[in-house]
Amino acid sequence: MKKCTWIIQTNMAVSEVEKYTKACEKLGYPYIHFKQIPFNTALPEDLKVDYPCIFIGSTTVVELAKKEYPLSVFSSDLLFSPRSYQLHYGTDYLNSDQVILKVKELENYLSLPENKNKKQYFVKCNNDSKQIPGQIKTVEELVNLASITDSYYDSYSIFTPDSEVILAEPKYIDDEYRLVIVNKKVISGSQYKLRINSDVPSDVIDFAEKLANVWVPDDVFVMDICTINNELKLVECNCFNASGLYNSNTELIVKAVSEHVEREFSAYQHLLN
Repeated sequence: MKKCTWIIQTNMAVSEVEKYTKACEKLGYPYIHFKQIPFNTALPEDLKVDYPCIFIGSTTVVELAKKEYPLSVFSSDLLFSPRSYQLHYGTDYLNSDQVILKVKELENYLSLPENKNKKQYFVKCNNDSKQIPGQIKTVEELVNLASITDSYYDSYSIFTPDSEVILAEPKYIDDEYRLVIVNKKVISGSQYKLRINSDVPSDVIDFAEKLANVWVPDDVFVMDICTINNELKLVECNCFNASGLYNSNTELIVKAVSEHVEREFSAYQHLLN
């Protein structure tokens, strides 16, 4: 079976490039380094790869790879969304109290009588694009956001009055873990809030796999779990291709993801034949 090729963007976090490169070299997986020109709307013309392969890079690279090499990324705005987590995970989801609104609907919602005394909200976009990253904003800041009348460009992302956001009560978590999941199993993980630590408690792993057996956004993805008031909650799921690994075991991850991609491509070829 042909080995999976890792296509690694180099003009991103240096530590991630080094981790993936070293893991590929040690495990014998081919890899290609490339630079993505900022604001470019296509992958480099000289970047030609064959399946099976997987891209590692920015959210922009993931979106471009999705168009040119759809079997090389694990990404879906519809499935990687707070709406999905609320629907499938219920109260195991940190922001199960969220409301989902279009940007242009924010001002009316904030002016409702039941919201008059609220001073701030947690807000983020209702997809995996990070157009509006998770943050706490005051009511005044949200009103300013709602005042946009056309496409607004901010930090390499574009959102419009019709872009969806979530609003939820601000929550202050104790610690947070990132777990890489392949076929509903945790392959490796790392604590990354308070401190970066490769030791992940067994109850965090068990909780993540419990959720994965309820529903998953894709076969390969990243799950962020937190503790709050001595309870475990899902923070969000993220596209594997564009997620940092912190202190996770990169070799275990490269091996598991490669084997999955190779099996899936082999099955795909069998269907075509």
